[in-house]
Amino acid sequence: MLNKLKSLFVTEVVEREEEELKLDKMQEEKSVSGEEERREEPATAGVEPPVSGQPSAEFMGILMNALQDSRNQDFDYLHFKENLKSLDDLNFDEKTRFQTAFAIARNQGVDRELLIQSATFFLSVLAKEEEKFKQTLEQQKDRRILSKKDDIRKLREEIFRKQTEIEQLQEEIRKLESKIDGEKAELMSNRARIEKTSADFGGTLAFLRKKIEADINHLKKYLDQ
Repeated sequence: MLNKLKSLFVTEVVEREEEELKLDKMQEEKSVSGEEERREEPATAGVEPPVSGQPSAEFMGILMNALQDSRNQDFDYLHFKENLKSLDDLNFDEKTRFQTAFAIARNQGVDRELLIQSATFFLSVLAKEEEKFKQTLEQQKDRRILSKKDDIRKLREEIFRKQTEIEQLQEEIRKLESKIDGEKAELMSNRARIEKTSADFGGTLAFLRKKIEADINHLKKYLDQ
């Protein structure tokens, strides 16, 4: 029954989905040159393109179930649609198809206003399904979109904290490197002083040793035994 109802409204949903799958596959198999062409397109980062919806077999089944569950008349708009569908192979124009299907309905005691009321009722059923869908969609947005946005915000805050820590560490490193440079300068200065002191001591020692040795030689030479 459900498949029969679906056929009253759409005959190409499955074919369209198969065609879309083929197009997706072709898109994936594009060459590298195609990739380069896309890279040359103007950047639209952060701008979400509008989404064009197409009839879906899944949603068609859900809505058809809702229409079927709401039927409460012996003859209604959906029966009229069945009559219209049965005339598809007769090559009637649209006006003739509607008039012929209505003649069949009128034989069952149905008038024009009853059909319009029935069709309007089914529109109200679809409106209720739309409201239910919107509520479910909002819940999904809260769970799958808003929560992820919150996760992204927290991650960005964590990145900012890490960057701040990195900057603080880099500043500490710069201070330590500056301190190392100061220590190196002091080391070189101390080394120079020590080497100068050592050299001065050696020079003084050599001077005194030379003087004393010279005096010893003079004593031996000039004083009688």
